[in-house]
Amino acid sequence: MSSDDNECRICFELETVDDPFIYPCKCKGTSKYVHTSCLNSWRTINRDNDAFKRCMECRCEYDIINEFPMENTKLFFCCKKIIQSYCFNYIIGSTLGVFIWIIEAYGDNYIFLRFMDGSFEKDSDLVTIIKEDSLAPQIFYFSFALFLQNIVFYIYFIFIVKKKIHRLKLYKKKMKTPFICGFLFTMLFLFFFFSLKNYYPIILLNLISFFSVTEPINSFILIKKHNETIKWMNDNNPETLRNYQEHNPILEHYQVENNNIRTTNNVVYESLNTDSSGSEGNENIQSLNIVIEN
Repeated sequence: MSSDDNECRICFELETVDDPFIYPCKCKGTSKYVHTSCLNSWRTINRDNDAFKRCMECRCEYDIINEFPMENTKLFFCCKKIIQSYCFNYIIGSTLGVFIWIIEAYGDNYIFLRFMDGSFEKDSDLVTIIKEDSLAPQIFYFSFALFLQNIVFYIYFIFIVKKKIHRLKLYKKKMKTPFICGFLFTMLFLFFFFSLKNYYPIILLNLISFFSVTEPINSFILIKKHNETIKWMNDNNPETLRNYQEHNPILEHYQVENNNIRTTNNVVYESLNTDSSGSEGNENIQSLNIVIEN
């Protein structure tokens, strides 16, 4: 069979100028060549399967070059179910809350609460209730522990994101709203505390008891949104699919010049830029600019 008679192993059509053949794996004969568009469509359908990265006949992995580094999908631990997140947060919050309560109640001083309340000379209504009521300190210090726990989580979250995320600008654009909403929800503890501590301490305790129920949802939602964003970024990372060949380290070399990649081998490239289902809108991401030298 002449080269002009080669057919695509997927659609069985001939090669065209607009849709050239590639030979991405070790398959030979009639299975060697495939249209770039046909293979890209097949890989897109099987994005979450093994067929996305390898030929299912010869089991050879495709030689793929991504325009951007792939993002780490395991930056944060995330419980699979929200009830697991509740238990995890409640165990930490309860332990921390009891620890703070013991320190505060030692010697009947309540130094930290007095510092927040601004009542060093005499007991305020809030301090009096927490001293005399058995339930009030449990509500307050547990809620306060959850607040501190989430503040530490947000600081850790920002630190890891700045250190580990490669496409930080795009990530911030996708994650700005959920992060700000979650952070402001957590800061409502301070807002209600300073607004109600002097005149309505009972209402304050009731409100923060409500927040102690809803607060663990914050970190769960934020990490879930983070994972969805990372998946979207990886799914929309423009890539090039290279012909299968034995690479010679002496003959083959790359030079990066103004975001262009040059290769001395006679290879064919085709960009693949897919959009995963369920993503938030379409981002205009430019494909990798490949210069081919024969």
